[in-house]
Amino acid sequence: MSNLSEIIAVAAGGWHSLALKSDGTVWAWGHNGDGQLGDGTKRDISTPIQVSNLSEAIAIDADSGHSLALKSDGTVWEWGMYNLNSEGTYFVDIETNNQFHDPYRGCIVELLEKTGSDSDSKAKLKVTLSGVDMDPEGALNFGTVNSTSSRQVVITNNTSDLVTIGSVTVSGRDTDQFHIITDSCSNMNLQPGESCSTTISFSPDSEGDKFADLIVSNSDSTRPQAAISLYGDGSLSPSVITGTATNVTSSSATLNGTVNGLDTTVWFEYSTKSGLYSRTSSTQSVSVSSDTAVSIGISDLSAGTTYYYRLAALNTYGVTYGNENSFATLCRATILDANPDPLKLKRDDMAYETVTVACKDGTGLANATVTAKVTTGKKCISVSPSSGVTDASGQAVFTITAKKTGNARVRFEVNDLRYTVAVKVKNK
Repeated sequence: MSNLSEIIAVAAGGWHSLALKSDGTVWAWGHNGDGQLGDGTKRDISTPIQVSNLSEAIAIDADSGHSLALKSDGTVWEWGMYNLNSEGTYFVDIETNNQFHDPYRGCIVELLEKTGSDSDSKAKLKVTLSGVDMDPEGALNFGTVNSTSSRQVVITNNTSDLVTIGSVTVSGRDTDQFHIITDSCSNMNLQPGESCSTTISFSPDSEGDKFADLIVSNSDSTRPQAAISLYGDGSLSPSVITGTATNVTSSSATLNGTVNGLDTTVWFEYSTKSGLYSRTSSTQSVSVSSDTAVSIGISDLSAGTTYYYRLAALNTYGVTYGNENSFATLCRATILDANPDPLKLKRDDMAYETVTVACKDGTGLANATVTAKVTTGKKCISVSPSSGVTDASGQAVFTITAKKTGNARVRFEVNDLRYTVAVKVKNK
């Protein structure tokens, strides 16, 4: 950035920026429709220019239509458009020695001096801060919402006196889309250090920016009408989050996610290449106004293969895609083994038989179903359970109990694989 060096602080307004140099000068650039650049014009400027008639600044700040500087003598200077009672007012139009309340910043502002005219006006302010604090400060941003979103506002009495809260209300342009759903503050007496809370919901009925104000009347003389701005971006297109895959086998899986949208069709897209989704699942229809889980099974997958997938949702307002996730199908079972083999028992004794299911490379195959059946010598032995599922190492354990002397056989099966264990039972 030209013209700038030895910068010790920066600040950003809605559409303009400030820089404070080590020599105490302030430089500005960007949008200047309200005179917030402090050069005496309303021309937008892309190259930093020095704010006129200002020196010995030690701190800076900015808002959408105005700029501020703290000087080394402790005074605060501000220029541009100040939002007083929701109406833009140049400082030159405010009478000196006339206090006014700023409910959003929680202070009383008194204009002590003013210079210039129109967009070149600057002001020397006296600011008295309130001890009634709101969290968040200044503005509550709901972000982009397609159904309903709720946020909490906490009001704290940081004064040294009792503060009585009156009513908590919503006012402004879009009051029908911001609602108080819980309120522990109205008609409350807050001792010093005590807090209360109010929960606000935002339910847009159309696309675009929505604005309102949360007003908290109270007995504090500095901030009798505490306020914060409420903002949200209405978006009626669905929102989705791709979840994790479950029930993964060598040829199938269940894909999961979360969707929020009215009259919405959802499906999953997947492929063996990241970012390229050549296959789609079946679809589901949902019509919800809160995050709702969806699950769709897919099959005909290749064993031992990594798949990439995402959730998609469509309604009349548009299509939305979720983040990409991945899973790997299990390998195909090619090895089936059992130990010990042969197994020798004495009558009325029992022993554990460990069955291992593995892939071609010897890697244990988890979640494989193994069946067990006595094929010979059913009067000699019993086996339990009749089926088991392999653990993470590819093993399942069965119990063989000797009942009568003689020879027997137990057959274990996984898909088309079979393994038979010989069992010999002797007298004690």
